[in-house]
Amino acid sequence: MKQFPEVERRRNPGLPLDQREAGQLAVFQELGKALTSSLQLDQVLSTIMEKIDEFLRPDTWSLLLLDESRQELYFELAVGKASQALKDVRVKMGQGIAGWVAQHGEAVIVPDVSKDTRFFSKVDEKTKMETQS
Repeated sequence: MKQFPEVERRRNPGLPLDQREAGQLAVFQELGKALTSSLQLDQVLSTIMEKIDEFLRPDTWSLLLLDESRQELYFELAVGKASQALKDVRVKMGQGIAGWVAQHGEAVIVPDVSKDTRFFSKVDEKTKMETQS
């Protein structure tokens, strides 16, 4: 499974490819277990975020969910310096990279958001943080 080989290579450049792939597979196995082991949304989301943290090791990260009645994304979980500031932030469908992803149903990897025309800087202004990828 070569879902995120470039990310894993950056995290563990000295590991042979087979070991990195085994690590990736283990993360996805754990995610699968989390998704099927509980009906409690909070518990499932917490486990998913924990595994993402183990796999990608970001400084800050968040999970947006869709409020279908308002057609807006909201921050269900956020970890890092700006987590409290994100609590009340909402992003419209189609607005910014996250809104584009939600609207189109396609995942995207953006190495440098400053070069992406979809980037929505209002979230950074509110949190006083700088989104990078």
